[in-house]
Amino acid sequence: TCSSHVSKRVCSCHSIREDRLKNAILRAIQAQIELAKSLKREVERINTSPTVRRESARLQTLLETAKKQLAQSNNAADGLYLDWKSEEITQEDYRRLKGKLTEQSAQLRERIAKLEQEVDATSQGIGLDNPYFAEFLKYKNVKTLTRGLIVELVSMIWVHENGVVRVDFNFADQYERITEYIESNPATKTAKQAIATA
Repeated sequence: TCSSHVSKRVCSCHSIREDRLKNAILRAIQAQIELAKSLKREVERINTSPTVRRESARLQTLLETAKKQLAQSNNAADGLYLDWKSEEITQEDYRRLKGKLTEQSAQLRERIAKLEQEVDATSQGIGLDNPYFAEFLKYKNVKTLTRGLIVELVSMIWVHENGVVRVDFNFADQYERITEYIESNPATKTAKQAIATA
């Protein structure tokens, strides 16, 4: 029962029967375990997909190309100074060309930073030994609610008006990382496109 419920003006009634609360929490945990099972299957499918390997190789090639272009741009900028000093180009041409090369180098540095982040994200992936999977799947056949189960998996239980129960789970950050990995993965996009065109 809500301890703040002195009158309806202060707080509405949040009382719930203990057996209903326990059943709601158990169902929420069971649903989260089922979700963990399906997410693990999806991660396993993505990790073994040839699309992931192709995407990783493609990103690595783009990164190497961008680094070569940056080196060429820097060499060209260095050569400009010598061309100006040897009077092969005017000071006006030197400044104009130097400005273009400086802008091009800045754009290439940005591109390289983004590609390095993508390569890092693709190579890290999500392992099947992720703590989210490990903790929830060790209770995959749970039929009864215990204090240990709640302590290990649940961070907070909220009881709202009309007996609505919300359960916040531990490993929320791991869950977010897994769902982002699945959503952003090229193998997932390919599978969604295949389903959409079928």
